[in-house]
Amino acid sequence: MWVEKMNIYSEWLSKVQIGNYKVFGKSQEMNLAIPNGQMGSGLTVILGPNNCGKSTMLEAIAQCLSGDTFSAPKETRRTGQDVEIILEITSIETLGEVALGDQPKE
Repeated sequence: MWVEKMNIYSEWLSKVQIGNYKVFGKSQEMNLAIPNGQMGSGLTVILGPNNCGKSTMLEAIAQCLSGDTFSAPKETRRTGQDVEIILEITSIETLGEVALGDQPKE
């Protein structure tokens, strides 16, 4: 097996900001964990009581990542304002080993 060291680029969702959508009346932001090579890093746990917005946050993230045009129904908006969903993506470059298959013939 031919293994080569090369730069590996990965992207991580690092921040979510939601406003005027369902239970998120005013704009709120949540910073998410980014892996740093340590065991357990990059894990974010969302906890809270019923109806505090856990599922709403995941629904908003899924809607943004799907790439579909997003038009929130009037009953999910607050005070007739536009819905605000902002995702921040962080790129990380690491050096890693990649298995490329059989050794090329020279």
